[in-house]
Amino acid sequence: MRFLKWQVLQSTIILFVLFGACSLAAELDGFTLMAENEFFQLFVHEETAEVRLFDKRTEVVWSTNPIDWMKRETRVRGRTKNAVGSQLNITYFIVGDEQRTMDSYNDCVLLGQFDSTPMENGVRIDYVLGEQWSLDAYLPIMISVQDMEEHILSKIESQRDRKFVLDLFNKVVVEPRGSRTQVSVYGIDKEKVFGQYTMTSPDKDLSDSERQKLIEFFVAKLLNHRKDLTSRSLITPDDIAPLINNPTYIIKDLSNWDKEDLAALLRGIEIDPEWIQANNAHYRLDTIPPNITVFHIPLEYRLEGDTLLVRIPVSDIQYPKDVVDIRGRYTSPGSRVTLPLHSIEVLPFFGAAGLDEQGYIVVPDGIGALIYLNSGKDTPGYNQALYGRDHSLGPISGTVPFTQQAYMPLMGMVADSKGFLAVIEGGDALAQIKARISSGQSSFNTVAARFVTIPYAVVQLSAQSSTIELQQEERGIWLKEVTVGNAYQPRIFDEDIKLRFSFLYGDEASYSGMANLYREYLFGENRRVNPEKEIPFVLELIGAVHLVRPVLGVPRTITTALTTFDQAQEIVERLTSEGVGRIIVKFSGWLAGGVHHRYPEKPKLDRSLGNEQDFKQLIQTISRHNGAVYPAVSFMHRHGDAWLDGFNPRTDAARFLDRDIAVYYYKVIEALQLVDDKKYHYIVSPAKLDELIESFLVRFREFEAPGLYLQDMGNILNSDFRSGALIDRGQSKAIIQSQLRKLAESENLALMVSGANAYTLPFATIVLDVPSQSSRSLVIDEEVPLLPMVLSGVVEYAYSPWNYISDMHTVLLKSVETGALPNFCWTYEEPRVVKESDFNYLYASGYEYWFDQAVELYNEIKEVLRHIYGQRIVHHEKIGELAYRAEFENGVSTLVNYGSEAAIYGNIVIPPHGYVLIGGSSDE
Repeated sequence: MRFLKWQVLQSTIILFVLFGACSLAAELDGFTLMAENEFFQLFVHEETAEVRLFDKRTEVVWSTNPIDWMKRETRVRGRTKNAVGSQLNITYFIVGDEQRTMDSYNDCVLLGQFDSTPMENGVRIDYVLGEQWSLDAYLPIMISVQDMEEHILSKIESQRDRKFVLDLFNKVVVEPRGSRTQVSVYGIDKEKVFGQYTMTSPDKDLSDSERQKLIEFFVAKLLNHRKDLTSRSLITPDDIAPLINNPTYIIKDLSNWDKEDLAALLRGIEIDPEWIQANNAHYRLDTIPPNITVFHIPLEYRLEGDTLLVRIPVSDIQYPKDVVDIRGRYTSPGSRVTLPLHSIEVLPFFGAAGLDEQGYIVVPDGIGALIYLNSGKDTPGYNQALYGRDHSLGPISGTVPFTQQAYMPLMGMVADSKGFLAVIEGGDALAQIKARISSGQSSFNTVAARFVTIPYAVVQLSAQSSTIELQQEERGIWLKEVTVGNAYQPRIFDEDIKLRFSFLYGDEASYSGMANLYREYLFGENRRVNPEKEIPFVLELIGAVHLVRPVLGVPRTITTALTTFDQAQEIVERLTSEGVGRIIVKFSGWLAGGVHHRYPEKPKLDRSLGNEQDFKQLIQTISRHNGAVYPAVSFMHRHGDAWLDGFNPRTDAARFLDRDIAVYYYKVIEALQLVDDKKYHYIVSPAKLDELIESFLVRFREFEAPGLYLQDMGNILNSDFRSGALIDRGQSKAIIQSQLRKLAESENLALMVSGANAYTLPFATIVLDVPSQSSRSLVIDEEVPLLPMVLSGVVEYAYSPWNYISDMHTVLLKSVETGALPNFCWTYEEPRVVKESDFNYLYASGYEYWFDQAVELYNEIKEVLRHIYGQRIVHHEKIGELAYRAEFENGVSTLVNYGSEAAIYGNIVIPPHGYVLIGGSSDE
């Protein structure tokens, strides 16, 4: 590793002057100052590549790896223990689809294969993972005395080490024979090979027998390092020519430990093995090629204000792609091979907490979740992909585990009185959040992000499969039999990996502090929900659905109206007459084809619901009552089997990784097992979105609707693996964002989304179906309303429709706790119409059954929301076993008790399954 000497001196002076405390100096001992601003100083260790960040405000040191980890990691040994010193973990595949791993400590730092380069406000560390050169590649088989002295011995300071090196070599020279006898060596034509020359020692006169032994030594060494010399008779004068009048060291036969010690010594003085091999070639010896299983990954650290930005410039990553396997390690010698770099885990031990620390890990699982440090649980770690599944990887087969989607690209940890929040700014579309608590496998609690740089899917490989071509062209594999194998994305995703670290202390070191930080990061300070507006009532109305019904004894698919435009207006006016002030209507199934509508290139109303005038009248009526209509549309899926609707599966659908047309199967049973491969819809290629949405808008503008409900753009993110036109998941995200920006800013439409993935939130007016719980996996200890806290005061939001939740009172309490809006999903017709159809899920949709209860619940929660509507949640805490307090920025707090017994907060009694408002203008 190359460091400037003045930097080392500078850091030493700074440590001495600024850090009088011995403990602090010890934490930064051996580190070099690389960057500084008003908040931080950034240091790098010249031997381990560890980075430490000194916070000037608090004098806290943050580290990429646990301080003194070699002593503190007591539960594992060897390579696993060494991995605690890594800053990168990678996975890759070798030929045969066998997955392998490397880490930057075992496979880079210990080999001395990294360099540090200062950059503006930071530092770049270039890692080479995988031993570039084998141990033998560092050993000079023959080297001139002059080169030995100038390039090796002169760099070795220890006299003992110099002697060690020289003892491993014999010094020889080929010079004119003169009067000396030409000695005979078995199998060598002495006159032909040596002629008027002989081999001797430049330091002393040798007897004939000694010269004979020296030549035998040289011949044996030549035969051992020349594959083309299959017998002694093939040796020629050209083979001794490099030694003529050129005193040369020839390496002896070494023990394994001598080889290791010599190679380590030469590595230590930064001898380039490529130079060693060039030197060997000069002596007509076989050269050793570099290993092909090598990965070049740069990692940048940059101070930006009071945050630390960590970046991997993806375009600078190098992995074995179409390389020649000279030595035939994976295929036949000389064949080309690709070893896909599947994933990179970045800073797996940043801020890691030890066995004696208390606190929790924060993960964006569903509503939000905490994992307690050192809980003693013997459970698998947490591993959750952001933004749900990429359905273009391939169809779901078998069972699927239930998990809540992770919508926010963040993670954090609180340990004792300090914490950090890491926001994934780049590469989030292919990121996974990993968390692990201390266990028999580790002494540390960690949370980090893993990035799937090259996705893959397991596919059936038939003789006709296009995946065979993909494997042959991109991985150098010839598959001769029908089998199962991996199909890989043909390149790394096209987006830099970026993580931004922020640091919290004292009372701010909490999940509340993280939510406040991320809200400001995502929305800034100026965006607000207008608190002067009336409290909304969110209502989804289902227009038309397609049902299979007998027509003249033959099953036919027909469209059936569940709520016409006139009936929707009737429901809205009835709610208004009951005092429901502002109604936000999500109208599904208004397009031709109903809920699973046709390709919306040229949107048409479903005729069973009414005409265009009826639709406009509904929009105007709701607007007159200060509400808004959000007609629902799906741009990312093409439903139905109608022809001539502008959609061509071959050109407009995305492609699976096996190059087949991508479809999404949606017919599942309760166990989440695929049971009907005829129930699917096409996945629209992201490349078609701009053209599709522009065409849709031409007609949609005529309806003068104030908003649009994007049925799938808020929570679905798919790639397109079309050959020659790949759109990776990060590129798909960018396309969706550009379309959202056009709809929100150019078209001035209010946008309603579901979920919703964080990259959609800056463009959203309201978010529905916010999860009210986490995945509740065994490693999770507590649910916290992290997502509602981020949305609070900035974007209106609601949980899933209350009439589809078994315990409606619990969701009422959750809405009181977090300020979420009431939400119902209704049909005018009785739900028995859809019995035993694909719309069985509408079993509880009949509006007449729910109307009075909905009005009553709205009036109840309105009395709560009028105190907190449009206010940000600034603090949230657990105040009892099943009781919580949410504090809003205007000073009002909601105290909610989910337990069956009363809870006490100070001198306030919170009734069972009840709530109390305190502070501000609320009534106690």
